[in-house]
Amino acid sequence: MTRIRIFIATTEGPVAVQKITAEDPDVPSVACRDGTTEVLAISRDYTRFVDRGTGLVAALTGHGAYRLDLDRPVDGGRSWQLPVLLAHLLEAEGRLAGPEEPADLALLATGEVDRDQRVRAVGRIGEKLAAARGLIARHEASGTPLVVLLPADDRTPGVDERLRAGDSSRTDDSTGTDTLRVLAWERVGSLATLEEEPPGRSPAPDPGGRSEPEGAGPSAGDEEGPAGTADRMPETAGDARNAAAGEVRGDAATAAPTAPAGVAAPRRP
Repeated sequence: MTRIRIFIATTEGPVAVQKITAEDPDVPSVACRDGTTEVLAISRDYTRFVDRGTGLVAALTGHGAYRLDLDRPVDGGRSWQLPVLLAHLLEAEGRLAGPEEPADLALLATGEVDRDQRVRAVGRIGEKLAAARGLIARHEASGTPLVVLLPADDRTPGVDERLRAGDSSRTDDSTGTDTLRVLAWERVGSLATLEEEPPGRSPAPDPGGRSEPEGAGPSAGDEEGPAGTADRMPETAGDARNAAAGEVRGDAATAAPTAPAGVAAPRRP
């Protein structure tokens, strides 16, 4: 069973998802810092993201209230939604790696997710990748696989160039190495897509689960601007479009969201 560690990409550095705990459905969901009583600024938005009427998490997992623990605060925005949703889906399968647990794979993600599971652009991708250079370098050095997951509309040539610039171990001219892969989703896709291994990679020890952003303050800003205006990557069989990688697609809105392929059926409350 592959265990995956989740990091939220922010402009102040990666924020680790430490733990997700199912709570009594009669109490509202809450986001806290590092197992303490400190309630984070995104907590109200997180509650709405979980709730059946406004969000996705309860509809996909079958449970209505959770406590989310992050290792550092996220000040605002909605780009935490994609990584947090994936953390919930992994937790439902017992595969979310905690801070003291070994992980087979790490995921650094950003993106807003709407009711129809479309992944919306959030912008400032270059700043988020620059702030994550320490995390990326540690995984490259250790050989532990790292997947960078972006909204398809935020995937620009500049993003790929930024990742290439600091990579001396690249084995081809694509956005992937023995340890680093970049995916871009239009819609929430299958968890199995995250686990596909680049050719020639051998398993290696996980470098650890607490985020250590370079130059970051006590909280991680997540202010989002408009999506980048640079020309977008062309649509090709190996590019950002979900159909090429086997992710879930569909254009019709549904009253009751269904779990992406490869995700366990919702649990009953």
